Amino acid sequence: MQFATQRDTQVSQYYKQHDIFNVEHLNMDYLADVFRLEIKYVKFKSKILYEGPFAIMELTEGKSIEETRKMFFHELSHHLNHYGRQKKMSNSFKELQESQAQWLSLYYAMPLHIFEPLLIKHKDPQYLAELFELPLEMVIERCETIRRERCRSEQHDVHTRREFVHRLKRKSLQPGNVHTGTLSILNQLKNQVGEERMNHDVTRLL
Repeated sequence: MQFATQRDTQVSQYYKQHDIFNVEHLNMDYLADVFRLEIKYVKFKSKILYEGPFAIMELTEGKSIEETRKMFFHELSHHLNHYGRQKKMSNSFKELQESQAQWLSLYYAMPLHIFEPLLIKHKDPQYLAELFELPLEMVIERCETIRRERCRSEQHDVHTRREFVHRLKRKSLQPGNVHTGTLSILNQLKNQVGEERMNHDVTRLL
């Protein structure tokens, strides 16, 4: 997981702790068993219900397998990350939790330790959508999260390298602390172009 975010790392570690290592382990019934959920299909909107230590996930019936799995991971995100009953929450807090669940469902439906190796191998979002049994747009968005993190990671590496080189130059090019070979080259340069045409930061080292 070369370009993993903190959330990617947390979800993958959590899944690994529960022995979830491949696409087959992302089966809804398997995950329901792992996380102690009972799945029921209903005519109304999907949601999670709690009765004591038990949790019931109600999913809207009559949907395609892709839409059903999208709903499942959305509700699983609520189950694993949110607390309290939404009926007693303000509308703004409900909207926040819904937005978080939509975002988190990408990580739970396609955890990086399972998804990334398959993305590297196959690259085709349509193939991955069929493999994970998820809507294509959901897979494309997951690919985008990985691409954005790769860009951020590469930019961070470039910045880190530049800072390292800058510090190294500042440390090594100090008067009285310059290598003999470097001084020889600087003196040759001075003789060729004249001291008055040399940069002040260079001449002060001589």
